[in-house]
Parts: sequence; structure tokens; C-alpha cells
Amino acid sequence: MDGWASENTRTPGPPAGPAWMRWLVPLMIVSGVVFEFATPDPYRAGPMLAAAGPLAAVTLRFRAAVAAVLADGGVGVLLALGHTSDPDAHVWLDLVSLGAVLALSVLIAALLARGEDRLIEVRAVADAAQRAVLPTIPRRLGHLEVAVRYATARSAARIGGDFYAAEDTRYGVRLLLGDVRGKGLDGIGTVGQIVGAFREAAHHVPALAELAEYLEESTERWNASSQDSEADERFATAVLVELRRDEAHLRIVNRGHIAPLLLRGGGRLCVLEPSRPDLPLGFGRLAPAGTTGPAAVDVVPFGNGDTLLLYTDGVSEARDETGACFDLADALAGIVPVDLSELLWLVGDQVRAFSGGELADDTALMAVRRTE
Repeated sequence: MDGWASENTRTPGPPAGPAWMRWLVPLMIVSGVVFEFATPDPYRAGPMLAAAGPLAAVTLRFRAAVAAVLADGGVGVLLALGHTSDPDAHVWLDLVSLGAVLALSVLIAALLARGEDRLIEVRAVADAAQRAVLPTIPRRLGHLEVAVRYATARSAARIGGDFYAAEDTRYGVRLLLGDVRGKGLDGIGTVGQIVGAFREAAHHVPALAELAEYLEESTERWNASSQDSEADERFATAVLVELRRDEAHLRIVNRGHIAPLLLRGGGRLCVLEPSRPDLPLGFGRLAPAGTTGPAAVDVVPFGNGDTLLLYTDGVSEARDETGACFDLADALAGIVPVDLSELLWLVGDQVRAFSGGELADDTALMAVRRTE
């Protein structure tokens, strides 16, 4: 999953950035030495050496920055005192100024290191929260190979408004993928509620339509108990999928979500539009009178080597500079089925490149393949 790698082992300090930035400070110091010897008095290298200190603070890790500042100061002292045995007031003033700038540089480096330590702690907490809200999906569940890729629209966020879950139950493998209204951090509570309800009920509710109704009621109870003034407008689109062990077809319930894609083993692509549109979770109360009842369950053949791809609107609504939307079906056309993780990385990279390198919304993708 994008962005979930632990950073607890990183050396404190500001981000290292591109590799070439590490050479800026040594280059600045060497340039100062060359300038000192190549120019006549009263021109000095002091300003260039002074600039190297703050540059080290913002481009190097803390220890490397301190080492660079000490080296910079040593060079400054040698250059200032090496030209004369009787330094005048101007030389001492230059040294004092250089020392003050370099001391300030060390302070800046220490503050940046402290800030990153705090960021590491916050990210560790966010990682723990993510693991509690979104479960780790095994690579294999029953007869299925499974892969997930997740990325948030906010680069600093570790959790967003998209969700997924997968459970191997006595009724077969059951999958869930969906998207809470809005994006980013606003829907985390609803994400936790829906995923938690699904993971528990998936093992006890025998019919997929009943499971969808259970999630509907659970979401409505959550909204009713919320103190948020916008709780009545909170909803989530979702797709539920079930594959029983003794069957070669999928059962799918679509609650207002984007139609999944089915990639046949031979490369043929099918869009699995629902036979009857259903309202998103949390909006069941808005169904017209007389239309309530069990959710529509679509049955789709699912043979050995077939791949089902579930995704959120962070993929389908990604836009390029002209405003055109990303067409996942078109992007997958002609792709020979490969390793599922590679397939999701390929799709995710195409979405990011299509939208200019920045995601406008959270994105979640889940791919499952029958391998028996």
C-alpha cells in the first residue's frame, strides 16, 4: 500500500531530498576556499562560508549537518587567520559573524530534527490506527489470490475515506470495497464502523443480500448516534462480493458503487453493471415507498484464471490537464493478466501519471483471482 512503510528507523533530520543536494554544502565550502585564494584583499570567503551553514541545516540529517557546520567553521578560521599573524578587528568581526551564523544553523538543524521526531510519532500512531480500521488482507483466501493497493489524496494522511475488507467465512470468501462521502480524514469514523460491522457479520449472516441490509442498518444507527450536524448526509457506496467454495461464480451486491471489472483469463474485459441500481449505505431510508426489500444479487461466472477488479472513484474520476477522466477499462484493454500486485501497481501508476502526479481523491483497488 502506498505510503504505509514504517519510518521509525529513519535518522532524525529533514528529508534528504535528491542525492545531488548532499553535495551543495561541500561545493559551497570548496567554492569559498577557491574564492579566498583567487581574489585580492579585501574580498573574503566569509559570506559563502556563512551561507553553507543554513544550507547544511535544511538539506542534511542532523549529525551530518553538525559535522558540515564544524568543518565549515574550521575552514573559516583557517582562512581568516592563515593570511596574517596579526589579525585586525575586521577579521575578528568576520569570525564572530560566521560563528553566530553557524551556531544558528545548528539550532535550525536541531529544531528540524525534533519536528521530524514528532512526525515519526504521529505517523506511528496513524499506522496503528490504519491497522485497526483497515485489516491486513492475506495474499490467499480460500481459492482466491488477493491484492490491495491504497493511497490517500493527502500526502501527510495515512488514512482516507476509502475502505476494503476480506473475510474467509463458512459461507465462502466475502469481500467489501467502498468509499465514504467526501475524501481524506472526514470519513474515518464511518470507515471504521462499516468495516468493523462487515468483518463481524460476514461470519454470521448467511445470505449476501442480508449482509448488505445489515451494513445498511448499522450505518444508519451510526449516523443517528453521531453528533455531527452533517450525519444525515453521510453515506458510503460499496460493493460486496461472495465466492462459495463449491461454486464457480461470484455473487455481487452493488450499493451505488462503480461497476467492478472482470478480466477473463483470455484477456477479455467485462464491466459488471448491476442488474438493479441500489442506494448507497446510509441512504436506504430514501428509497421510494414499496421499493424496499432485499438488495439485488447478481451472479457472474468466475472461472480459473479470471480476475475481478474493484476500485473507487479516485481511479475513475482522476482527470488530466484537459479535464478528461481516466478510463480504467480502456487502460486495461490488451493487458495480459499478470501478477495481481504488479497489475495494481501498474494501474495505480497510470492513474497518478494521468492526473499529473497528484491524486485528487483517495484511491483503493482490490484484485482477486481464482487459482484452482
